[in-house]
Amino acid sequence: MKNKKLKFILYGFCLLALAIGGIAAVFLTIQIIKAPNLSEIDASPEGYLSTILDKDGQVVNTLYVTESNRIYVGLENIPKELQEAFIAIEDARFYRHGGVDVQGLLRAFIHGITSGGFDQGASTITQQLLKNNVFTDWMSEETFYDSLCRKVQEQFLAIRLEQNYSKEWILENYLNTINLGGGTRGVQVAAQYYFGKDVSELSLAESALIAGITKNPTTYNPLINPEKSIRRQNLVLNAMLEQEYISQEEYDQAVLENVIDALEERENNRGMKVFSWFEDALLQQIVRNLTETYRYNEEEAWNLIYSGGLTIYSTLDMKLQALCEKEGTNQEWYNGNEEISIVMTDVTSGAVCAIVGSSQKKEESLVYNRATDAVRQPGSTIKVIGEYAALIDTQKATLGTVIADEPYEYSNGTKLSNSYGTFYGMTTIRDAIKTSSNVVALKAYQMAGEEKVFDYLDKFGITTLTDQDRNEAAAIGGTYNGVTNLEMTAAYNAIANNGRYICPYFYTKIIDRNGNVILENKGDSRQVIKKTTAMLLTSAMQDVILGGTGSTASVNGLSLAGKSGTTNEMKDVWFVGFSAHYTCGIWGGHDDNSAQESSAYVKKIWKKIMAEAHVDKENRTLVDSSNLITANICTKCGKLAVEGMCDDTVQGNMTKTEYFVSATEPVAECDCHVTVSVCESTGLKANSFCPKLKQTYLKEAPKGTVDCEYVVSESVEKTCTEHKYIWDTWFDNEPKDRDGGDENDYQEEPENNHWWTGGFFPWF
Repeated sequence: MKNKKLKFILYGFCLLALAIGGIAAVFLTIQIIKAPNLSEIDASPEGYLSTILDKDGQVVNTLYVTESNRIYVGLENIPKELQEAFIAIEDARFYRHGGVDVQGLLRAFIHGITSGGFDQGASTITQQLLKNNVFTDWMSEETFYDSLCRKVQEQFLAIRLEQNYSKEWILENYLNTINLGGGTRGVQVAAQYYFGKDVSELSLAESALIAGITKNPTTYNPLINPEKSIRRQNLVLNAMLEQEYISQEEYDQAVLENVIDALEERENNRGMKVFSWFEDALLQQIVRNLTETYRYNEEEAWNLIYSGGLTIYSTLDMKLQALCEKEGTNQEWYNGNEEISIVMTDVTSGAVCAIVGSSQKKEESLVYNRATDAVRQPGSTIKVIGEYAALIDTQKATLGTVIADEPYEYSNGTKLSNSYGTFYGMTTIRDAIKTSSNVVALKAYQMAGEEKVFDYLDKFGITTLTDQDRNEAAAIGGTYNGVTNLEMTAAYNAIANNGRYICPYFYTKIIDRNGNVILENKGDSRQVIKKTTAMLLTSAMQDVILGGTGSTASVNGLSLAGKSGTTNEMKDVWFVGFSAHYTCGIWGGHDDNSAQESSAYVKKIWKKIMAEAHVDKENRTLVDSSNLITANICTKCGKLAVEGMCDDTVQGNMTKTEYFVSATEPVAECDCHVTVSVCESTGLKANSFCPKLKQTYLKEAPKGTVDCEYVVSESVEKTCTEHKYIWDTWFDNEPKDRDGGDENDYQEEPENNHWWTGGFFPWF
């Protein structure tokens, strides 16, 4: 009876075992069937950090999200000691198993049965690679069944993976995949993050420390728990010693090496830094270019930037960027809470060298940038690239063309005024640029024609103006929308660059992690004005700095040209100019468009930046006059000056040696001046007996202007009656006091009509 019961029990166990085995077989079969196809998966890591290089090839920042903070490095560049450290602590039989470590599984199972806790891992390096790169949602598993299913598939694929790939391929991808704390992925970024060095330069002690992190990247992060990290490092070194990867001497030296101090030295140089103003603008340009070139949406473009492993060759000049940030945020320049934007470009290449978007220290990335995002009224800076460029380039006028600076009105009857509070009268275009005459600018705008002016603004790369801006106020920068500093600086760079406009750019090329060039940027360029026009405008703007509205910005010993711009109540103040090396544009104002008390600060900042930027630069002349001719003109009529007349008027020397394009120079002589002889004593028109003085006057002048003071007057037309005899000239060399002298000093002679004194012999 007992034997029957025993047989029955055994039989039952066998049936149960078969049932369990069958269920297990079915379960395993189902999981294998459900497992991803090896040909359809990629066990290599995805997501790589991108790197920004400056113009000299130096790394200035890295871009990543947590899962892409990775720089792939080949196994040949990973120290053998680091490879062995990971194998020793994570998978001692790595080179002996076929993807699944059966011995390790049994050990972990027995430990779990005897201890009551299955806390010992048995995953091989191959399995860990799959868990990180294929079964990426393992952290979201909610039940034991979910984990079991994934584990079976993981082991199956591990075997298949080892059948198709070498151990070296598996180890290389594993070392480039693993989470090593601090948001790092892979050994290269970890080496840089913790020790500030390339992975190939790690010591044995540093290698053991990094290898120890992967078991628990938070618990064993040496920056968070240095003591636990060191204990884990020693465990790794012990494993390496036991497995004969290192000698006792190497072990002893590694244990004594103080790696914690090295970690502390790196503390302030870790992680992704706040983007500079330049980097903000750079990344925004890349996003635009990716969407235009590859039809990415914006999210896809940003994903590629942060996880595509791109190398971005920027045009950033670190010295100039630091200089602009230093002066732009120097509160000693400001009277209140003014804001500022600064743009610097390289004259020849058109590349943006530096950019600043605020007067405040930058503390966040990808924020509002006043250099690229703010659209502000340009004031008088628009005159040069608008009406004056249009007139001179089409040869409707020259720098010597004279236009009346006089009381004037817009077509709608609104009166126009000048910033200097008066009207100078007949003014050359050169002097109008120098003094920033609003009246002459409006007349030039009308002469050129609105369509032509806006055509030139468009050529110069000004894209923010609309149909609402097409009115006469645009002649002096009173636009509805306005311009950005980036576009205004690029426009002036075209003048500096012999009339060739280059669309401002922040990078030269971008390559992917495989070395393919995915974007290239040489700066789209076009000739917008003739070279001779650029030379003429440059010459006029040199006068602005040497003695005009921009004299505050002058730098001794440095050839510069530029133009100021100021709107009503100084709501917007500008200075944009250039040397032979750099173009720099500075805007200042308030975000709420409120008034300012001064415009001088932008010129002072401009001067400081340009002076320091050229410390090691050769000064070069700005005007190439080889294709220009010169003529000495009268600045009150624009015609050829008459020697001895135009250069010696009661108004001063009214001549100027002016540049012209051949065949545009004047051919007729001055006809706006008249020279008369006046009595030195009385100032009246001299008669034959007066001590004579020749004086040159204007024949006429626009009403209400400064010139009116120098027009030949009625008093000059009236003849002097004081001198009647020839001896009056001989003995009366000193002018008589006609106002305050003694009345006995001078007595009027009775009129004498004798023929021998004043009739037939006038010389008596």
